[in-house]
Amino acid sequence: MKKIALYLLTITAVFAIDIQPKIDICNDEQDYHACNFVGDYYLFKDKDDLSDSYYMKAKTIMESSCLENDLVACSLLGNSYELGSLVYPKSFKKAMIYYNIVIDNNKVSCNNGSDSACFKLGLDYSEKGLLNNPDKAKKYFKKACKLGRKNACGRK
Repeated sequence: MKKIALYLLTITAVFAIDIQPKIDICNDEQDYHACNFVGDYYLFKDKDDLSDSYYMKAKTIMESSCLENDLVACSLLGNSYELGSLVYPKSFKKAMIYYNIVIDNNKVSCNNGSDSACFKLGLDYSEKGLLNNPDKAKKYFKKACKLGRKNACGRK
């Protein structure tokens, strides 16, 4: 349901904006969110050659951002390889490389007392997909609850 809402929001935004500011941010600031947005824009406009070039640029920026410990970029890369696309050929091995960067960082933070990191680990292990592990999800939700994260209490 969330994916459908996000998709509809993206479509609405894509057709109602001036794309040039996003292109400038992508090119000047090397912002992968902006590059992905421009890629979506051109994809919906059926300009596949432009779409692919911005998706490739976003991929390159995300890879370097992930290496600099940008966990959002790592997570997006993992998700992209798990689902697969023209720019990200489906590869569970590559997806796990990027997911593990996020997981490892969150484990360290969780062990250092971050209720938020424990909660994120619980969410990661409770979702369907490569990381699904209900026992680990329960363990991390329980720890997040003990650390004061109320919305983790009782989750499975």
